[in-house]
Amino acid sequence: MYTPTHMPNPMRACTPQVSARRFAAVIALCVSSLGAGCASLPRPTPRQKNDGMVFILPGIEGQSYTNRNIARGLRMGGVTGGVYIYDWTTWTGPLGWYIHLTDTHRNRSQAAHLARRIIKHIEAYPDRPVFVVGHSGGGGIAIMAVEMLPKSHPVDGIILLAAAVSPERDLSRSLSHTRRGIWNFYSPRDVAFLVVGTSIFGTIDRRFGPAAGAVGFETPEGLSENAARLYEKKLTQIAFEQSMAVDGHVGQHNGWTRCGFVARWLAPIVLGNNIPESADWNADDAPDVAANHAPASD
Repeated sequence: MYTPTHMPNPMRACTPQVSARRFAAVIALCVSSLGAGCASLPRPTPRQKNDGMVFILPGIEGQSYTNRNIARGLRMGGVTGGVYIYDWTTWTGPLGWYIHLTDTHRNRSQAAHLARRIIKHIEAYPDRPVFVVGHSGGGGIAIMAVEMLPKSHPVDGIILLAAAVSPERDLSRSLSHTRRGIWNFYSPRDVAFLVVGTSIFGTIDRRFGPAAGAVGFETPEGLSENAARLYEKKLTQIAFEQSMAVDGHVGQHNGWTRCGFVARWLAPIVLGNNIPESADWNADDAPDVAANHAPASD
């Protein structure tokens, strides 16, 4: 289901009565299990870079199987360009996720580092497609990084999956630094992380309440005519729908990273096609994951 860029927030008034300490312990357990057993993957080859580049930004858990699922799904969907997992986190123990969520100065520094990397890539491979995919907290870093790009170095697009960003966040600058725009995938079913969690601990941009990954972005009031036109032409919001369950996604926080969903819904965007109702690919024929990872400090 495609929804307009301006919409009411039915869950905004929801203020869950949950113990912050208990919920923090649950989140720490969840993110630590996500990051377990992750190995670094090889860097993109020059040949892959020449076909284009996709930068994948993890959530506050850092590199995990969810990121590799995104990479594998892109390959399954026919993406042959470079795929690079940019780990902007610094995992510092059970409460590392809280630092990644709340340290605004550090997060802006990481976004600036990514922006420089994107500029360097664009200068080495001009006129080749570049996408930034941000999951959860990584969506906030993706927006900040693209905002920092000069207009002479736009990316093709940003894909946001369950973004832990406030619905009121002004996207006009990041939209203006893309050729094709921003795709925001959101689900009202993402209650634990993006309604309860962001109401208690806040979003990446330090607002409290349901996040855009649960309720979608709103068009801010008082925008200039040009900025409002950007929202109208370049912001595509896609709400969870039951048909997505065929790819194993039932509307929860990590469902957007399921390989089948990525192949059917995200790969066509990267390849410059429309999002299809169905995709002709066979999981048995999918190549090994050719995604690439290096720590953000490189």
